[in-house]
Amino acid sequence: MRPGHYIEFNLTSGTRQIHEYYSLPFEPNSTITEKEAVEQSRKLMQESVTRNMTADVPLGITLSGGMDSSLILSMASNANLNKKLITFSLKIDEPGFDESTYQRLMVERFKPEHHEIKVTAPQIEEALFEHIAYLDEPSGNGGNIPSYLLAKEAAKHVTVLLSGEGGDEIFNGYDTHIAYKTSALYRQFSPAWLRGILLSVAHVLPVSRKRLSLDFMLKRFTEGAELSIPEAHMYWRHVLTDNEKGNLFGRSESYPTSHTVFSEAYEAIKSEQPLNRLSWLDTYYFFADDLMVKNDRMFMAHSLETRFPMMDRELAEYVSSIPPHLRVKKFKRRNIQKLAAVGLVPEAIIDRRKSGLEIPNSVWVLSRFKPLCDS
Repeated sequence: MRPGHYIEFNLTSGTRQIHEYYSLPFEPNSTITEKEAVEQSRKLMQESVTRNMTADVPLGITLSGGMDSSLILSMASNANLNKKLITFSLKIDEPGFDESTYQRLMVERFKPEHHEIKVTAPQIEEALFEHIAYLDEPSGNGGNIPSYLLAKEAAKHVTVLLSGEGGDEIFNGYDTHIAYKTSALYRQFSPAWLRGILLSVAHVLPVSRKRLSLDFMLKRFTEGAELSIPEAHMYWRHVLTDNEKGNLFGRSESYPTSHTVFSEAYEAIKSEQPLNRLSWLDTYYFFADDLMVKNDRMFMAHSLETRFPMMDRELAEYVSSIPPHLRVKKFKRRNIQKLAAVGLVPEAIIDRRKSGLEIPNSVWVLSRFKPLCDS
């Protein structure tokens, strides 16, 4: 069942109906200025963090080193609730995936009781089958096992965790939001023959095992740029193609393809602005069906409650009313949130590139995990 819906059962007739009771409006208010958007967003973020810290049990904060979790720690410190600040971070044992430099910037500034959980290939392998028992369904989210390991350690110290997830959806923090704007210019100013050459070049570049490598990004972008807006948005995110999923799970005409689901949902959204439609898709599909599944199952496996201040209703509704050209200004993601963060978090974190939680699968599959994959 989709988020924001409920099922009504008729016990007399034995029928049921699904009703929508809530949906983020994404109705832009053209009177909102950038200055007002920054000030109100900062105010609502602070109120949300303060509200979410209400608990009669020990409470901690997941600290990724990104914008959202860093803002939560900063605002938790500003809340002055006389609560002990306890943070938990993951240190991935592979160059290019380790974000501990940014995490430590926040630890040095706010001096919380900090717990750093090192994630190694043997730990991932050991938790592989264990975490699947709790996940209970296939998932392509690379953050599942690291989240499981963080929760396992955090449960020794706290009962509630604040997490930064949700900020990318409402403040437009994803690279796909920039790719959408870039692809429009790319198609406008690059003739088809030139795009064909660039597509061919992308496919002959040496394959790199680095995180978000140049060859990977060029292949994804040039291929996705030839598709419609919702199909491209889905393509830039996909883990498995529809053909690959069909080979794995079996083919059935009763199940529509992923790009069909995204396209139909995109066209059904009332907002006229493409960026608002993409934000809606991210919120109601990726956030709800991927990130929340990961968090609910990986953290509740260790009886941890997780809260998401960036997806607070009052905050999310306000940010969704900010005109899209202010949320993504030219090619600047998180424009409003970044301006609101000035003075609250280090500039190095404000200026850093978006980096989601992933493990180096392509590296470890060819080394530590090779015997398991070959078996």
